[in-house]
Amino acid sequence: MSSPPLIGRLLKSGQFWALVVAGVGVLLGLFREFLIVKLLGFTNINDQLQVYLSVIYVISLFNEAVRLGAINMLHGVTLKQVAKIILPIGLGFAALSAIWMEITLQPQSHLLLIGATVSGWLNMSVILLITARQRSGKFWAAHLINVLNNLFLIPGILIIGFLKPSDLVIPMATLYFSLPLIQIPLLLMIKVDEPDMVINPQAGTDGRKLMLTHSVSALGALIFQGALRMNSLAVAEGELSKVSIAIRIYDSIRFVIVDTFIGKKLAAWKEKRDFSNISRYMTAFFAVQGVTTLIAIGVAIGFKATLASLIILVLSLGSFGVRLVYIMFNAATINRKLIWSYGLQDIGVAVLLVILSFANLMTPAYLILAWYLVKPLWQMFTVRKAIDSHEFEPEEAPA
Repeated sequence: MSSPPLIGRLLKSGQFWALVVAGVGVLLGLFREFLIVKLLGFTNINDQLQVYLSVIYVISLFNEAVRLGAINMLHGVTLKQVAKIILPIGLGFAALSAIWMEITLQPQSHLLLIGATVSGWLNMSVILLITARQRSGKFWAAHLINVLNNLFLIPGILIIGFLKPSDLVIPMATLYFSLPLIQIPLLLMIKVDEPDMVINPQAGTDGRKLMLTHSVSALGALIFQGALRMNSLAVAEGELSKVSIAIRIYDSIRFVIVDTFIGKKLAAWKEKRDFSNISRYMTAFFAVQGVTTLIAIGVAIGFKATLASLIILVLSLGSFGVRLVYIMFNAATINRKLIWSYGLQDIGVAVLLVILSFANLMTPAYLILAWYLVKPLWQMFTVRKAIDSHEFEPEEAPA
């Protein structure tokens, strides 16, 4: 009996089992979130935990810049050089994120805030190593380390629940903080053959300029997430927990659909960089995004705030398309004009939503609708215009 057409294509492309493993990781992640809710409920205690996990999350928004910068720079720069370029800039972003979270969420423990900041920064090393290993053809080893972190988190949560310490926030937060300390050594154990490269003194300057360009989009996402979480915290007890958990689940699904595909393709993209497969994705993405945006507007009007937020997040799964196309494009060319346009759109939308949020004119549902559905629709037009105009030609990576 033959496989269904879609499964057959996935098997032929080598992506089927990668998606299966990633899917198992998502299911474990859902179970992890269930355990947290079972243990803490949607209470002020859970909200306190989500404040520190939100710090890690907003710092992880820089991981997109880490991935894109690494893809661009590893064409002609060693991993060690790339790390020296990326991680100091990432540390600055982590510090800025911590300050923004202090302003918007007012965490009760500055020690836990520092721990979350350091953990978020170390996660950048995890993403850098995963990207480098996948690009070197070591997809499966890096993929398993990336996916199976819940095999560490779930037993830890169960142990904490069994011991029932008087303050559940500290051990739960510390458990999450320690995750990169396990992943980094495991990733370093994956041996790859790096080609000999001449150390170019100009590489650092060019690479830093490139990373700062990629960072613009991350800054916009940071501004938005702070506003969304501040808004959620002010709505009602447990609202921040619901929104934070929903967004983590959203990102887990995004990982299966987009990041697994990207990771599997990085080695091939290293060898052959072109635009031939990009344009054909765009029409379908426009259609899906347009229809789901209209449905989401109806949901935001007709449903209660919390339920509307969750439904809109589910509907926004189609917006993964713009992320996929944008990364494919950046893997093929270093295109500073597009990167700046894309990033400034993020910042512009984020600032507008912050203003509306501070004026109490936006509920979490409308904030999610604007960021996860309307903004990607606008950015799809920006990317499509860049592809169709032919004004951007592939450049050499910083070397």
